[in-house]
Amino acid sequence: MLSAKLQTLRIFFQFFRRDLYVNLKQIKHNLINYALIFPASFGISFAYFQSNIFFGANNEHLGTIIFAGTCIIPIVILTSHFTFALLFDLENDRYIDYQITILHPRFVILERILFSSIYTFMISIPYFPVAKLMLGSAIDTTNTSWPCLFLMLYLGTLCCSTYQQLAACLLKQ
Repeated sequence: MLSAKLQTLRIFFQFFRRDLYVNLKQIKHNLINYALIFPASFGISFAYFQSNIFFGANNEHLGTIIFAGTCIIPIVILTSHFTFALLFDLENDRYIDYQITILHPRFVILERILFSSIYTFMISIPYFPVAKLMLGSAIDTTNTSWPCLFLMLYLGTLCCSTYQQLAACLLKQ
């Protein structure tokens, strides 16, 4: 009984390692786009321009509030890339069919959710620090609890991964 559970756990982590290996080829592209370009462009457009247009000059607090919600855009884009692979696998290489023959489907879905949430979280970590470095005083981080911010960022990526995986499982071709 215990050896069967250890074997299942080993297979689970092998699939996780495989997903990590396959997606590390795109890590540079993802880091440049989602950790540098997105926070810079969203910071300038939302925290600087929109806050000055809507609330008047020198209103960093409201600009920061507007900017904080923009982190969901790269999270949704990245998690959809990973979670909807399940849906598109039915048309192409059928790798997930192979995974399901080896591992219980619940574990395959759990692995997809965990991998997409962890990978997206790792890409999203620099989002707020990069925006703060690029915009300086336009983003107010004086009362920011960084551990709580990163915890909420991970929980947000986990939530997006879970909901998108649910959508991918419910869609029919």
